[in-house]
Amino acid sequence: GLNSNLRFQENGENSSKNFNSFLNFNRIPVVKMNASLRANFLQTGYLESRIFGIRLSREIIRSRLNGEVYYSMVGYQYKSGNYTTNQNIFGVNCSLKLMKRLTFYLYWEGTFDDQNQQYQRINTRIIQRF
Repeated sequence: GLNSNLRFQENGENSSKNFNSFLNFNRIPVVKMNASLRANFLQTGYLESRIFGIRLSREIIRSRLNGEVYYSMVGYQYKSGNYTTNQNIFGVNCSLKLMKRLTFYLYWEGTFDDQNQQYQRINTRIIQRF
């Protein structure tokens, strides 16, 4: 898939160009997983970014437990000050169906940049469907 967005104003402020692409592979034989590749390019008046990512997901226990891992390589270039930074983002999440309409989700994501800074997030949620 492909999509693109263009935002502009007559005075040139707040303009942006955004291009997204993705490629999905469902039910890959032998490994029995889904894969998604994506790329995003953004250009604004103050920032240019590029993001490349891969996401792998698989049903671990049929109709009960699903797992997913992903990786993104991100590059930002700020126009003011000519500052650039690159990030590697890793993530893991799983969902466990506790009952017919009750599901528990657990997420972890870590961001590691070229300035030796690390950011980590853990998130959970429980969803009850009616």
